Amino acid sequence: MTFRRLCIVAALLCCLLAVACNEPVEQKSLDERLLELSIKRCKQLAPKGHEGECETPAGSTTLEANNNLHRVIVKQITDIFPTSTAVCSKHGSFLICKDTLLEGKPRNIVYRLDDAKDGSDSQTIYVWSQER
Repeated sequence: MTFRRLCIVAALLCCLLAVACNEPVEQKSLDERLLELSIKRCKQLAPKGHEGECETPAGSTTLEANNNLHRVIVKQITDIFPTSTAVCSKHGSFLICKDTLLEGKPRNIVYRLDDAKDGSDSQTIYVWSQER
């Protein structure tokens, strides 16, 4: 009988401790979480010493900050990677890209655009056919 009482008391103490430690966690909005993700991605792409470009100006809304970070990320990517000679055109749910290889040989790639399976309004793209 005393073992049962000891178990009950221990269980009650665990419950009280769990309730006391369970402080409400402030949920961040979707915009704030996307902003944090954009800052993280921006800092990953930034060359050494240019991480400050990824900071958001004080007083800007999350939408303005996200748009600013998007422009910074696009600039970083275009500076890092060479320009492409590819030209793409959309035909229904297909994207046909004509590219020139380093040897000068032309190549066509057909990409398929599909709606995302998670129910969001985004699309997935994958190589549907390409010349080898």
